[in-house]
Amino acid sequence: MVMNLYRAIDRTQIQFDFIIHTEEHQAYYSEICDLGGKIYSFPKYNGKNYFAVKKNWNSFFVNHPEYKILHSHIRSYASLYIPVAKKHGVKTIIHSHSTSNGKGFLSIVKRFMQYPLRNQADFFMGCSKEAGEWLFGKKVVKSDRYFMLQNAIDVEAYRFNDVIREKY
Repeated sequence: MVMNLYRAIDRTQIQFDFIIHTEEHQAYYSEICDLGGKIYSFPKYNGKNYFAVKKNWNSFFVNHPEYKILHSHIRSYASLYIPVAKKHGVKTIIHSHSTSNGKGFLSIVKRFMQYPLRNQADFFMGCSKEAGEWLFGKKVVKSDRYFMLQNAIDVEAYRFNDVIREKY
């Protein structure tokens, strides 16, 4: 979804840069760089590196005061870095793409960590009303701080094509 939006925006007006939680080059690394984006790599939160994660985010905002908005798609531990961003005057957006954390112990931990987000972020987005209500609650979804942004899909890529049908 993010890459479909990134490809479509006017990058002379707005630029997306990315923070990833791995040292490895990801699938879109080259394309992001070719489109003018920057990629920053942070260690992934593992439950044991709480203070290191907070320190990394704080250092990032100290060294990069040019960033005015943080749009987060990682809901499982966003409650750790959203307050850090806000401390540095950065507006924050949390984006929900799901209506479930799955099952098991890890899903309980994620739910516990996600709950504060409804009180931390400046703005909220969801790909549907249900995704918004699941993560943020009905009160947030009914507020003027919630926006629905449906997943950006290039439907032309999926349009029926006789040539492709014959080929496969």
